[in-house]
Amino acid sequence: MDTSYLFAVVIPIYNKGDVLERAIRSVLNQTFTDYELILVNDGSGDNSEEVCMKFCNNDRVRYIYQDNAGVSVARNCGILSSHAELITFLDPDDEWYSDHLESLYEVYIENGKVKALYSTAYDISLFDGRRISVKKATYSSLFREEECIWKLYDNPFAIGNTFKYPPIHTNSIMIPKEIFRITGLFLPGCTKSQDTDLWYRIGLQYPFVLINRSTTLYHREDSTATRSHKMNYDWPFLKTADTFIENNPNHRLTESLKECVDVNRISMARHLIMEGKKDAARMKLIEVYGGQSVRRRLVLTKFLFYLPCRLISKFYKALNNDYFRYK
Repeated sequence: MDTSYLFAVVIPIYNKGDVLERAIRSVLNQTFTDYELILVNDGSGDNSEEVCMKFCNNDRVRYIYQDNAGVSVARNCGILSSHAELITFLDPDDEWYSDHLESLYEVYIENGKVKALYSTAYDISLFDGRRISVKKATYSSLFREEECIWKLYDNPFAIGNTFKYPPIHTNSIMIPKEIFRITGLFLPGCTKSQDTDLWYRIGLQYPFVLINRSTTLYHREDSTATRSHKMNYDWPFLKTADTFIENNPNHRLTESLKECVDVNRISMARHLIMEGKKDAARMKLIEVYGGQSVRRRLVLTKFLFYLPCRLISKFYKALNNDYFRYK
């Protein structure tokens, strides 16, 4: 007979045996213990399975092996096989602080179990050993009142689109499983931005609850995804957003959603200019809605067409030297 839990913790694994134990132990060290841990091995060729087996004598730990199909399929496998009300995620090269699940649970109960995407703040471990607090860098401007522990945003797209560090990270979120039945799962085959694609799809139908507490640690120095500054220029959510805007011109989310996709398209155009793909960059800018809130960014981006690509790239790397690993 299957045992039910409040939380499911899904760890998708692909060739991370060298750091995986750290992630698993950070889950097993949680102060809140009503959870199941689902380890989904996405066809790893290293010692990841051996590491997983060390913990499978724990009744709360389940191990699933699948042929390599990508992180979206691995996460979806964990969601669909879970026996829990609330779904959380942890990447195999990152870790949680011991109060992560407890913090999510407290706010979930205090908020009346409202169906929403819940997210705590997170810290970032950089290549040179420094740590950055996203709570300090980002949440400090979102939480003006010092006594405020959490806020509900019924318009998630109004949170802000120009932060250097995204307010929400995969390791920090919690989603009631029922929401996935409405919004769908992670998109298979989407190799970049598959997480934010899902968060934004959820945002079209459900609020976000941000928790002003740092409970996870993102190890950028171990992350495969941050070894390049190239973007996902075919981010599926942009088409989803365009369809929503076209069909709902007077919806309360529409103006904030326009700003959100504009900021992303302008950012994509800048990256394309750095890569010397100016025609593709112009096509991205043609798709910008062009509201007052992005006018300055749009003008600056058009100015970049007149500068050497190498100069722009060098300047960008200098501004973001702690964000990506450059060779």
